[in-house]
Amino acid sequence: MTTTPERTPAEELRAAVKLLREVADGTTRGPWVCHPTITRDDENDYAWTICRTICEGTGDGCEPDCGANVLTTGAEGCEEDNVSGADAAWIALAHPALAEPLAEWLEDTAGDFEAEHRTEPEMSNEFHALAVARVINGGAS
Repeated sequence: MTTTPERTPAEELRAAVKLLREVADGTTRGPWVCHPTITRDDENDYAWTICRTICEGTGDGCEPDCGANVLTTGAEGCEEDNVSGADAAWIALAHPALAEPLAEWLEDTAGDFEAEHRTEPEMSNEFHALAVARVINGGAS
C-alpha cells in the first residue's frame, strides 16, 4: 500500500476521522435494528425498516429517539427501492456509535505516523487503518 502524492497517511487518516465524526453527528443514535417493513412473500425481500432499538426505560425514563425509525424502504408498490435483508442488517450494524471508536483508532494511528515521521505503513495495524480510511474517504480498499 503506497500513499497518494496529495496526502500523507496521517492526512488520509485524519480526513477519515473528520468525515466519520461529521456524518455521525446529528444522526439517530444507535444501536439500530432492522425488521421487515411490510409482510411480503419470499420473492419480494425488499421492504425493510431500520430503527433505533426500544430502550428498557419506561415513561419519563425512556431515552431520546427510543424506537425512532431511521430508514424505511420498499413502500407499497415501490419495487425500485430494493434493499435486501442483508443490506438492512449491515446498515443497522454500522450505526453511528461505531463512528467514535473507529475515529479514535484512526486518530491514534495518524499520531503514530507523525510521532515517528513516517510516510509508509510498517505494521499490520497501520495497513488496516489506512485501508479503512481510504474506503471512508471514497477511495479503493
